[in-house]
Amino acid sequence: MRIKGNRADNIEQAIAYYENALKICTKSAFTQDWAMTQNNLGIAYNNRLKRDRAENIEQAITAYQHALQIRTKSALPQDWAMTQNNLANAYSDRIKGDRAENIEQAITAYQHALEIWTPENFPINCLTASRNLGNLALKNNNWQLAIEGYSLAIKAIEQSRSWVIDEERRQEIIADSIEVYGKIVQACLNLGQIEKAVEYTERSRAQRLVDMMASNELYQGGEIVPELEQHLQDYEELQRRINVLRFGSASEAVPVLAGSPNKTMSLEMAVKQSGQSLTREALLKYEKEIQALEAQKQQVWQQLRSYDPVLAGQIQVNHLDWKQMQQLIEEPTTALLSFYTTGKDTHIFILLKDRSPQVFTCVGQGGEALQNWIL
Repeated sequence: MRIKGNRADNIEQAIAYYENALKICTKSAFTQDWAMTQNNLGIAYNNRLKRDRAENIEQAITAYQHALQIRTKSALPQDWAMTQNNLANAYSDRIKGDRAENIEQAITAYQHALEIWTPENFPINCLTASRNLGNLALKNNNWQLAIEGYSLAIKAIEQSRSWVIDEERRQEIIADSIEVYGKIVQACLNLGQIEKAVEYTERSRAQRLVDMMASNELYQGGEIVPELEQHLQDYEELQRRINVLRFGSASEAVPVLAGSPNKTMSLEMAVKQSGQSLTREALLKYEKEIQALEAQKQQVWQQLRSYDPVLAGQIQVNHLDWKQMQQLIEEPTTALLSFYTTGKDTHIFILLKDRSPQVFTCVGQGGEALQNWIL
């Protein structure tokens, strides 16, 4: 996407170039290139600033539907998921047609994209699609669907965090995703699922604590037994191998550009290679190899946990459900207060032994109000 020049004019030129390309790059002669160009044309129309907005979206939808004639789930699953996500965005913004039907079309397309973009295999893409699904559902008061979307997004966030070795990238992921936890808590409360809301507040808090601990060197200034050190090195080496396979980078969960000097072909590199789309067979091959490494990594983590539960908890969090939290309350006369602040409100959860939790909400007393009060 061009940065210099007028953005509206740049988009107009992009549309003209794509349409000219389609005169030569036909469906019959250059099938996959035609589909890729249709997808890109759809993006350009959806971002178009000039002319009628409603008609631009219609043009985008048509282009995406053309691309999906070639980009099928069975033949090109990653490309299919990408275009489904783009189509969902267009239907979500659509002005023409019945609004309820447009929303249903958007939901269906997001769900299609998430069939391929799973938290385990494509966490960055999964976060994008599942958060969009959650936001659309929340906006339309569909609390259960919002929970389903945000829960996938949280799994994707936590998977991405576990893959990242670079601290700067970890902080970027945190900053980009912190609101997802607040939104799923709100959706749970709107649906009356207070126990589930408590679970996600504590999950957010536990994950944030782990991120803070991970920003410092483990065992900094202390001694570590050789067996534990070996397990830790094995864990980090397996994570590097997974990162290389998936991203072409041993240190970051960031997709690399095609043409990287790294000699190992990664999943993201295979997707991005010019003129090459990832087939279902190739995708399954990468997934199988990565799943085997993930299984080995989990075994090493269990060994780490047997030596040092605290260290293992800094690497990977075991989240508690509501019943497990209740077991931590020893006396029936004991009450635990859990404060959770979102952008708009502050929720105070009252946790009691053998009783359902209660919640009191300080409406309008969210993070910004709290910050002003402190200052």
